[in-house]
Order: sequence, then C-alpha cells, then structure tokens
Amino acid sequence: MSLCHDFLQGVALFGALGFGFFWLHWLQAIRADVNKTLAPNKQDAWGWFDLNVSNKERIRRGLRMHWFWDQHVKLFPASRKRIYCSLSLLLFFLVPISCLIACLLTNGHF
Repeated sequence: MSLCHDFLQGVALFGALGFGFFWLHWLQAIRADVNKTLAPNKQDAWGWFDLNVSNKERIRRGLRMHWFWDQHVKLFPASRKRIYCSLSLLLFFLVPISCLIACLLTNGHF
C-alpha cells in the first residue's frame, strides 16, 4: 500500500471513531439536560455502556432517546446541542467516505 492509502486510512479511522464518540457525547448531553427537568422519580439513571442489559431494555432506551430528543426541542429550542449531535453523526459517515473517494481519485498517489 502507498503512503496515501495509509494516511487516508488513518484519517478515516480516527475521524469515524472521533465523530462517533462526539455523537454519543451529545446524545448523552441532550438526555442529561432533559433528565434534570424531570421529577426525581421520573428520571432515567442509565449509562451508555451497561453490559448487563437485556435486548428489550436496549429497545426501550432507543425509543426513550427519541422522546428525550423531542422534549429537548420543546424545553431548549435555542440549544445547539442537537445541531452538534446531528453534525457529528453526519461527519461519522462523511469522513471515511471522503477518504475513500480521495484515495480512488488520486489512485493512491498525492
């Protein structure tokens, strides 16, 4: 493999991992904002990396995240966290795709 391929593979890998982490971070920030406004008995106390969770609970959390997103729109209409979250998800896909296209167009040479 050429230097171009190695470099672009690194950029694609670190871009995908970085923006994937940022996406999870912003989702957690949105959930935390809404969670603070709820009564203590209604708050969800779950982390992202619980390993001992059933599939049914994972589905419930996924649906609950949609509710948190909708509530965040209502409670914090001027917040930019949703934009950052959406942009992180978009870049999670676009960085590796653009690296692949660049590698194909340059035929492995800078």
